[in-house]
Amino acid sequence: MAIETFEKTKLTSHGLRLLAKAQAGVPITFSRAVIGDGILAEDIDPIDLTWLVHEVESHQEGTPGTCAVVDITKYEVNEDGILTIRVKIRNGDTEFYLREIGIVAIDPTDNKEYLYAYTHVKGEARGFPAFDENNGSTYVIRNIDISFLILNMSDLNVNITMPAEVSWEEFQQGLADKSNIQKNPNDETSDYIPRSLVV
Repeated sequence: MAIETFEKTKLTSHGLRLLAKAQAGVPITFSRAVIGDGILAEDIDPIDLTWLVHEVESHQEGTPGTCAVVDITKYEVNEDGILTIRVKIRNGDTEFYLREIGIVAIDPTDNKEYLYAYTHVKGEARGFPAFDENNGSTYVIRNIDISFLILNMSDLNVNITMPAEVSWEEFQQGLADKSNIQKNPNDETSDYIPRSLVV
């Protein structure tokens, strides 16, 4: 199955307003990620979106629900002021096509959630089948890194809804890192996996 290609992530108009507030020292919290199956019309610029074109119902790991599970598992900020958020998506009891992803932030002025950043698939989208434990179906899981500009936010918070999550590549890299091999209290040599790599 071919992997879909997401367009470059863009900030919405409210995202740009929040970015300006953050530059002035206002604390910004990225609260969650949302997914959708809507198709963005060619004459619509993501900057004008207030929400996804058509949201797919979802919830976070550890909260009640049988629909799709969408979690933020990690984030990194690089020296150029680019924030990368890893979004983990798992199918639920309803099938859907993954066509759009949004990052939601809380505006501290009114304490409401707004669509901060948006990306979408141009072309073929990947289908997620419905999960039904009674018929032997399996979970379909996808990890996607979403990157966008935050410049020099001085007070940044990201709500990690599923911590201690790593990709298979990161796990293998941790095992291969010879500097992480240490002696245990019984003088037996063992592989030490840093806290950030524990699953």
